[in-house]
Amino acid sequence: INVGYGLNNGLIKNNVVDAIFNDGIKYDGSNLVIEDNLIQNSLDFSDAECPPCITNCHNDGIQGYAGSGDFTNIIIRRNQVYESTPTFPPNMVPSNLEGIVQFDNKCISCTIENNIVYANHWWGIGMAQGIENSEIRGNTVYGCIGGNGESSIWIRVKGLNTYIWNNIAGAIVDESGQASINYNRDISTCSGTDGSTYF
Repeated sequence: INVGYGLNNGLIKNNVVDAIFNDGIKYDGSNLVIEDNLIQNSLDFSDAECPPCITNCHNDGIQGYAGSGDFTNIIIRRNQVYESTPTFPPNMVPSNLEGIVQFDNKCISCTIENNIVYANHWWGIGMAQGIENSEIRGNTVYGCIGGNGESSIWIRVKGLNTYIWNNIAGAIVDESGQASINYNRDISTCSGTDGSTYF
């Protein structure tokens, strides 16, 4: 689902995005609510195997993508993002899906809450260029980097006046050192797709 090109003032709700080979939901705008969506089964294609409409197969569950500057008033809540599930297509290989991410610009006055992310990549939830005057709360992020039991995945941001609380994740990392981080549960070992190691 692509709501790019500066679309503002929108609601993306109650969608099922299955067997993805690029981004499950991509947004480029402000005043958006992204909620109650299910994104699952991320397929691994080489660039040569990508369909003609895709320049490269880089899979994210939900991604804010640069184009219209910093984003404001984004709510991302109650979404479920699973790299693979028991319904994964036969004879296919899962990709290392990144969960809920925004790499190229800031998120200002944003809320990321009550989402579930299962993936085998470092980026469970990530705001790499910054998140300001915002909250990240009640999210569950689990899986193993590379699927090989090395380490579990993180919530990683550059926070300013941002509260990160009541999350479950392999690590909570604030590169700015200015976010308020409280009441989170650190899960430092890997788990299968059912999360039984943790829950």
